[in-house]
Amino acid sequence: MKKSMKHRRYTIGPAPGRPFHVGRTPDGGQLILGLMFSEMIAYVFDSDGHLVSRERETWRKPEMVRNGTGVYWLYEPGTRSEVERKVVDWMRELRVTEEAILINAFFDAEYNVGIEDVPQCLESPIKGETDNERRERDVERIGWIQSGKFIFWWELDYWMASDGT
Repeated sequence: MKKSMKHRRYTIGPAPGRPFHVGRTPDGGQLILGLMFSEMIAYVFDSDGHLVSRERETWRKPEMVRNGTGVYWLYEPGTRSEVERKVVDWMRELRVTEEAILINAFFDAEYNVGIEDVPQCLESPIKGETDNERRERDVERIGWIQSGKFIFWWELDYWMASDGT
């Protein structure tokens, strides 16, 4: 993962169906939270968007372990709704109102969660790429950056527009 632009701030908005939630606390704090493997994870940011801490709460539920492997199976319909209820309960406990947040770049290597400015496909040269193809990729990369798009990583890569959608 390439480093993000340090001077930039990133909007991440709420969206149904994502495995993470975003919101604000009454004191102006901002959070990203959700389930990652068997842990509830919350990234806490101050009102200026600086990462303050990462909070973890272990959530073990033996019937969620797939085939005795130790791997949690989070996407079965019943399990997913139970996980969602647990996340919403935690949000309520932390007094988080779900709404868009504006944060600085961060990256947590332990969970592979964070922000990347440009997708790898626009950064790395492709073997056998012609000069014309390289120029086209460069133009596309510049357009991507100018549009304010970015990648937010949480289990998957979410290609985000500048407004956090």
